[in-house]
Amino acid sequence: MKRFPSWAWACVTAAALAAEPVAAVAAQAPAAPAPTAAARPNFEGIWQVTRAYSVQARTPPIDGGPIPFLQWTKAIWDAAIRDEKAGDPWIPNNQRCLVAGFVRAVKGNFPFRVVQTDQQVIFLFEEDGRVNQVPLRAAHKNLQPTWYGDPIARWDGDTLVVDTVGFNGKTPFIQAIHHTADLHTVQRIRLINEGKQLEIRVTIDDPGAFSRPWDTLLVFNRAPAGYKLRDYRCAENNRDLATTGMWGPD
Repeated sequence: MKRFPSWAWACVTAAALAAEPVAAVAAQAPAAPAPTAAARPNFEGIWQVTRAYSVQARTPPIDGGPIPFLQWTKAIWDAAIRDEKAGDPWIPNNQRCLVAGFVRAVKGNFPFRVVQTDQQVIFLFEEDGRVNQVPLRAAHKNLQPTWYGDPIARWDGDTLVVDTVGFNGKTPFIQAIHHTADLHTVQRIRLINEGKQLEIRVTIDDPGAFSRPWDTLLVFNRAPAGYKLRDYRCAENNRDLATTGMWGPD
């Protein structure tokens, strides 16, 4: 039998000793960390509604059916549409320097910026410099009726789910789609089209105004890099407004 040279045994022994610390380090290395907040979708940036979902598109249900009005909300909507066709449209909140509500604000001709942190998501609107602050937490606190309501958010995979109650009942959807102070909205926000667009699916639930919950959709384009929000403020006593028409019911 051919003997294994002594020098070869020395090489094998040296290689084994050299590999031993590496194997030990590999065995002691911690497992890969779970995805953190940094791995979540980044909504940061400036967004502008696409034409197909703008103010001119109104607020259509996703299913293509009619809005499930109750009798009183249908009567208001019918009156608004009738006056609009007669050349006397009702004046919306934003033209009276009033808060128009989140859905109306993002559907307008003015862009908005999203600022995102681990604790909250903030919507900064070019129109009137308004702010809608959405904390990431599990429950509503100290509810007071307000224009934007009390939004709270949580992550569901790559989707930010914003749950809002506590409205003041004075922010009708476009066009003249009125609701009560018991309105409850759920917005599911996510990036689409490789991050070039932002999608917001809104569930509208208000038993005092609608016969059932219904959904509407919004899609936004990301503004070019370097774009800045401009300084814009509503001017009171706007003499260009029509002299008749009401923004809401008595």
